[in-house]
Amino acid sequence: LLAHALVRSNRMTGELAESEERWRFALEGAGDGVWDWDIENNIVNFSRRWKQMLGYTEHEIENRFSEWETRVHPDDLQKALEDIQAHLKGETPAYINEHRLLHKDGYWRWILDRGMVTNRDKDGRPVRMIGTHADITDWKQSADKIQHLSRLYSTLSHCDQAIVHSASEDELFPLISHDSVKSVVYKMAWIGLVDETRLIIDTVACYGEGDEYLYNIVISVYPGNPSACDPACAAIREECPIWYKHSEKYPITTAWQNFSNKYGWKAWASIPFYRNGRVIGTFNLYASDPNAFDDQARELLVQMATDTSFALDNFSEARRRRKAEEELIDL
Repeated sequence: LLAHALVRSNRMTGELAESEERWRFALEGAGDGVWDWDIENNIVNFSRRWKQMLGYTEHEIENRFSEWETRVHPDDLQKALEDIQAHLKGETPAYINEHRLLHKDGYWRWILDRGMVTNRDKDGRPVRMIGTHADITDWKQSADKIQHLSRLYSTLSHCDQAIVHSASEDELFPLISHDSVKSVVYKMAWIGLVDETRLIIDTVACYGEGDEYLYNIVISVYPGNPSACDPACAAIREECPIWYKHSEKYPITTAWQNFSNKYGWKAWASIPFYRNGRVIGTFNLYASDPNAFDDQARELLVQMATDTSFALDNFSEARRRRKAEEELIDL
């Protein structure tokens, strides 16, 4: 009887192992990575596909929980650990979390991480948890792009409404700066106009995180001045939009670098404003996303600047008419 029981037990164990092997194969065939966590000993068996997702070979990642933990983005780690603990305590039916993991090449991949406790001891403590990793980076980027463009269209609409309801630049410029940051989640926006010498850019409106950068500096278009490498100066000199990523080589001042590091500016844009066909200033935006100014975003922002330039022409024409009317009255 004992021998029969042992045979049956071994057969069931073998069938279980074979079943696990089949679902592991199915999951990896679908592109998911698999992890198997021995909670008591804090040992995690990461599948080959799990490691490949992050650019590693079979032997470059050890079977330790810290191999995952140290690669999670700092902004995502606490929530991921909280979700794990909530499931281990039985507060949730499954562990589900989206977070970023660091790829071997230095960039971040978005991961949909799912798992479930499969074994508990006699006291109900979890001893084994199995889960999967799915790379959702492309989906996240597509969703973020759609959301970003939607906000941009909304900002363009707000800009057009501001143009209709504003009687002068003094009313219009603060509205554009405010809406650009609030609606699109740019870090900071400011508008600068050249003075009578066309050598100094005066800040006439600003809004957002880090706008104190503009408080105590003189932005000069003159080539010999350190601030002349500012994208706003380049946009005025070259009479065209300037788009810049932090990762690209571009001459910037020390003060600019310090503020960009402090406030997480990863991309800049400076777009000229025109009055009567002449560049009079720039619309300047700062973003935390290096890819904030893709082709579609550039097109919409240039449209916004074009609409604003049209409004500036109208303001100028309105002033000219008022002046002419006043001169007629004086006669």
